Amino acid sequence: MTAFVSAVLAAVALVLALRPRPVPQPSSVRRPSRTPDPPLVRHRVLISGSAALGGVTFLAPPVGWVVAAVAFAAVWVTIGRAEPAAVRREREQVARELPQVIQLIGLVLASGGSLADAIRQVAAAFPGPAVEPLRRAEARLAVGMAAADVWRELAVQPGLERVGRALCRAEGAGIPVASMVQGLGADLAREERARSEDAARTVGVRAAVPLGLCLLPAFLVIGIVPVIASALTSLQW
Repeated sequence: MTAFVSAVLAAVALVLALRPRPVPQPSSVRRPSRTPDPPLVRHRVLISGSAALGGVTFLAPPVGWVVAAVAFAAVWVTIGRAEPAAVRREREQVARELPQVIQLIGLVLASGGSLADAIRQVAAAFPGPAVEPLRRAEARLAVGMAAADVWRELAVQPGLERVGRALCRAEGAGIPVASMVQGLGADLAREERARSEDAARTVGVRAAVPLGLCLLPAFLVIGIVPVIASALTSLQW
């Protein structure tokens, strides 16, 4: 049975490796490009099957089959919930840029501009992933979409949840947008500063780990091994 499972996994790997690439379509009928899945997601079945094979290989039935099923399900769910590195980098960049973007919008509002004008001016002067959802929100406002619906859509954008919720509250309760945006920008800047300080504190801890891994073998060779060798040579056989 183990040989059969191994053969099935090998066949799956061969099919994935030899799968023909899609033929590029002409520009007139080309479909919108889609971000390719990460390698873990592309080979999700193969990796989960390999984990299940480990349970079948090292444990006898029926325990091996139970462990294989649990391992397959655990690896499958873990890969499905894993955040791609590109998405994580973009989310971190949004968190870094968002305080400056909101503070600039607050400055434009304090000078008498409208929220749509503030978003348009800041998006034009500050390109980056943090302003892309705001630029789309401004475009929706420009075509006459209700502001409450626009801010609700913004509230589900990763990294901009607080901005969307705050604008929704301001729209529904009649709170002055300028003071609300300025307060939100100050809060975001304070939180980002705290995150940067926490990250700086962890640098020393991360640097100590490789240093300890380098010094430990030297300590064993120079300090411990000579003591043990001297003790062994002093023994009378």
